[in-house]
Amino acid sequence: MPRKRDSRKQKEKAKAERRTRRSRPPADDNGAALQAAMVEDMKAVGIAPDIIYAFEKTGRLVTAMNQHLLSEEDLQEWDDAIDEWEEMYGAG
Repeated sequence: MPRKRDSRKQKEKAKAERRTRRSRPPADDNGAALQAAMVEDMKAVGIAPDIIYAFEKTGRLVTAMNQHLLSEEDLQEWDDAIDEWEEMYGAG
């Protein structure tokens, strides 16, 4: 019977290691490569440039579906980035 117990411990250890690996941030420069790829994809599908600018500036993409999850400060940072783009390039 000790084999089953050892096997169970090994499975639990492997499961814990998988959880740890999944919770780590990307290995690249704090996600810079991922963000750059996302910006290229956003441009390719025609996302409005003020949205892309705000995404690049804040590191987040605010939508009607997720804005309730953000703090007032995060939402203000997003709005400020949109306003900044409009000041530089005019309203879209």
